[in-house]
Amino acid sequence: MKKNFLSKVGMALGIALCALTANAQETTTDGTNANNGKADAFSIDYMGIDGGFGINMDITAGYLDINGGWISGKTNDYIKDNSGWQICVGGNYRYWLGKSFFIEGKAGVGYYHSSVEMRLPSGTKTTTILGKSHTSTTYTTEKESNGEFGLYVSPRAGLHVGKIAGCDWSIVAGYRWDFIKFKFDKDYTNDYFTIGISAGI
Repeated sequence: MKKNFLSKVGMALGIALCALTANAQETTTDGTNANNGKADAFSIDYMGIDGGFGINMDITAGYLDINGGWISGKTNDYIKDNSGWQICVGGNYRYWLGKSFFIEGKAGVGYYHSSVEMRLPSGTKTTTILGKSHTSTTYTTEKESNGEFGLYVSPRAGLHVGKIAGCDWSIVAGYRWDFIKFKFDKDYTNDYFTIGISAGI
């Protein structure tokens, strides 16, 4: 339900962005996109989180990149909720390889918020039913949440597939690293592939 809703919102925002910036893309005399590093586009991506998934939305205007997303991580018998969200701002540089294929790099800073709800054993209790004693485990629920600043880096590639409603649509795929607290060791690094669609001009 959430993914379907976010996809519809992403499509609507992509078309709106195209309407606002319909004349911004520079082209060369042979019809290819000008390689000035700029991009004006909106994209929505699936994030392949290990043991979960995420949805990210990305707006690029010139060299500016603004993105935000929601993730759902691993859960089990004891971890009932493991989710988070992020909002980031940085730079983007796009390079076209002909008319249909481009590569780009995104990097910047962001705020990362995470929440975990755990159901943990706290003891036992004994009840008597029809003269027989039964022992069962009792549980307590603990919730934790925190927010940290960090760094993101995301190279990706795109394939232009056509024009619809005045927008140039592309399939985009890449990889992303989030370095929480600006630390680069494994305990503070989240990395995952991304794949999605982009509407631009």
